[in-house]
This record gives sequence, C-alpha cells and structure tokens, in this order.
Amino acid sequence: MAASVTMGQVWSFQFDVPDRLTRATDAIELEGNYILSTSSYNVELEPTGTTQLLKLDGDGALLQARRLWNNSYSTGIRTLLKKPDGLGFYAVGELKDSTDACKYQVYLSNSELDALDSSTVGMPNVVSAYMDNACLSQSGDIVIAGSGKSSEESVFDVFQLIRLGPNGDSIASNRMQNGYFFVPRHIVELHPDTFLVSSYGAPALPEFANGTSSYLQFGPSLGLLGGFMGVAYDGSNDFPWFPNSLWDQAFVEPLPSGNLLVGGRAGALDPPGMHCLIQKLSPTGEHISAFTPRSEFPHDFPALYGNLSRTANGNILFAFMANFQPGPPTPFAPTEPNRLHIYKLDTSLNVICANVVDGFPENAFYWLDRIKATDDGGYLLVGSRIDLDQPEVHFEGWARKFSSEDCFTGSEEQISSRPVEVYPNPAINEISFTLNGPSQQALVQLYNVQGIAVGKSEFSSGQATANVSQLASGIYLYRITDRSGKLVTSGRWLKQ
Repeated sequence: MAASVTMGQVWSFQFDVPDRLTRATDAIELEGNYILSTSSYNVELEPTGTTQLLKLDGDGALLQARRLWNNSYSTGIRTLLKKPDGLGFYAVGELKDSTDACKYQVYLSNSELDALDSSTVGMPNVVSAYMDNACLSQSGDIVIAGSGKSSEESVFDVFQLIRLGPNGDSIASNRMQNGYFFVPRHIVELHPDTFLVSSYGAPALPEFANGTSSYLQFGPSLGLLGGFMGVAYDGSNDFPWFPNSLWDQAFVEPLPSGNLLVGGRAGALDPPGMHCLIQKLSPTGEHISAFTPRSEFPHDFPALYGNLSRTANGNILFAFMANFQPGPPTPFAPTEPNRLHIYKLDTSLNVICANVVDGFPENAFYWLDRIKATDDGGYLLVGSRIDLDQPEVHFEGWARKFSSEDCFTGSEEQISSRPVEVYPNPAINEISFTLNGPSQQALVQLYNVQGIAVGKSEFSSGQATANVSQLASGIYLYRITDRSGKLVTSGRWLKQ
C-alpha cells in the first residue's frame, strides 16, 4: 500500500507492507522520475527480509513496484548506483539464500525496473554479511565495502572489499580478518582506481572501543595503499576518545581541493550524549575545521547510510535525527517523537540555511537513512515513519521531497549550531574550544565570576586550548573575540 501527499512544493510518500517493518534505504533520479529501494522485515527480523524497487513520478505518485528475489532468500538493498550513461542503475545489498550462504547481490535495472542482469558474490566462512555502501568507479566497475561475522559469538570482525565488472564478474577482492569490530561505512573513489574506505574501528587495534575511525586507501586490485586514523576534532594529536572524535557513521565527501568532508557522530551514551558533526580533513588526515550542531535533546544521530550529499552547485547537505532513542531495548522501538535537522553549508562549513522536519505535532518518529540532493536544487529524505499513536511499533517506508526554497535562515530554532563547542565541560586540567564554520583568527579569554581575567589562549585553525589545572573549582566565564576585538560569543564553564 502506498500513499503520496503533496504539500506546496513538497511531496511526501509512504509505503506500507502489512506485518512488516519497512525502510526506504536509498533514492536516485532517473529520466525525470525517482527510484527508491525499500527493505522490509518482520518484527523478529526473521526468517526472511524482502526488498522492493519503487518508481515514483516527479510529484511522488507511485508508478511501479518490483520485488527482487523470492521467498527462499533474505535480502536487503542498501544503495542505488546510477550508471554513468544515465540509462540504468545498480541496486546493491546483502542476500542470504535458502542454504544460509551469505552473499552480496547486484541487480542491474533500467528506468522501467526491468531485470537487465543480476549477480551474487559469496562471502565464504561468515555467518552474517552486512554493508552500508558501494561505489561505482569511473571505469564502470562496482566496488562493495562490506563486513561479516566469522561466528555467531563474534562481532563484525571480517572486512571485505569486492570489485565487480559492469556485468557482475568478480575482478578483485580483499578480505581482512580482525580480532575486533571493524565495519566499513562508506567508500569513494578519490582518483581513478584509488578508493578511500571510512570505517568504524581499525585493523588489530584493541583500543577501538574507546572510539576510533579509520580511513584506508586501496588500489585498483584492492591492495592496501595506506591510510590514517581518525583525529580529534579539537585539532590536537591526542588519541581520539568518544566525546572528541568522529568515530562512526563516517560518510565522506571529497572536495576538489583534495580535502575531505566527513559527516558522522561523536559522543557516547553517557552525558552529554551522542551528537553529530562534519569534520574537514586534509588528504592525509589532519584536522582543518569542524561543524558541530547540537539539538536540545540528549542524543542526536546522523542519517544512517548517508548523512552528506553534494548539491549541483557544490554546496553540502547534512542531516541528522534529533531525540534519537538508542534504547533499551532497541533503537527500532522509539517511544517519543523526534525531529530531523537539515543544514545546507558551503565547503568552508558556513551555514547557508537550515530546515526542520518536526514529528512532535503528529506524534511521529522519523527514521532517516539518507539525504540526497536532487537536480532541481532540492533534496530527498528517505527512511521510515513510525506512528506513535499505534499500539505497536510499525515502520512504514517514507520519502519526502523538498524544493530549493525549503531552506530557512535567521531562525535560532531552525539553525541550532552553536558558535563554539566547549569541552570538556566541566573541565579539570584543560579546556578546549572549537569554532564552528571556517577557521578564523580569534582570542578566548577566561574570567572568574568577579570579572577578573584568569587566562587566555589564541585560536589556531579554529581551535584553542587553555591550561586550567591551577584554578580553583567553581564557575568561570569565557569570552571569544575576533582579530578586530569584536565579540564572537561568550558563555560559562565549570572547573571541577
């Protein structure tokens, strides 16, 4: 069952499979229409998951639906890759066949959803296979970045890269066994046949549990060329811990300069909670600047499979879920409404405008899987809508189209990015400051509550750190000014 509602220049589409939890996982534009991939599961996620491709017209009306594979397979499509000639696309995801063999599936289709070709590639000696993303190389090959569990008792400890030709023929692969959690989140082609994979965890690094990400480069045969660990977003050389590191859901957008924008999450379940950010890195992994929006809720979470998208004019879209509820028992059983925050930024991380999808008036929770820029300057959000008035949690596949005008400026409620991120707060020995947006020259001055100066530090690359170990416990103030002496922001912090 499908429904489409048009609201001015915005349409909203919902797709329901009775007795199933359904999510829209990706979307592309093709010949004036929109193609969505959906994956559906029963509440126990067993025995089979089903996948459908949906074609919507420009107003969000359902034109066609096609189910992939059959009841003896458990399937999930994660990403859609548009062919360079614009005449078709690949749907890529996981598959478990009737013998419980784990595979990745590639389904080639045209704009009519015809099955032009399909293939599977096995992942031997694993009990479960998973992927977030794949990429299409300039040569037309498909490169899958996936992970697996070597046993029911293990975490996702198998890292697998697979390169397939346009017809699904296997060209190269690289399998890395790791003793710890090691999950690729995104893969991009930096240069012809040079691929960058962002991952949660790192090879043979037991400290990953404290929050790490890794960025590894691979050559045309998928041999490892090198890479770097994630770095703290205060620009320091300290090992990146949870509150101060982009450590998961790392989605990469390469810039023409060679720098990288990475959207993802930081923080932890402990206060002050999880939050989202974009980090700008040099080609070799040095921190340049950061954008760190925060909602008023304890936890924010980025769009699961794709939180960044590049617009036609080179700007950046970034989206996350505010009032994310990690559980218990599971993030897939929310008990309160949420909001979706969408930002449009330039590549220097200046906010151009923002938008909010508010689930509170309708008592709904919106699960967000991706944000995708559209050719008309607008964007699509895809995921699920959960009606919290229903007695049981039920996910309906959901997509909403926004126009280029659906972006607002000057509203504190809609643009919730703080001018500066202050951490740790409370502080014991050091306190750090990260300015949002482009790096700038600035000075932070520290005062006690009587207004007496007790310290200062100059910003470098948008970062400043002050030693406060000699200060007495209590409440202090900070004041940040630019090079002309104009106030940028001020606030309070606590010394323990």
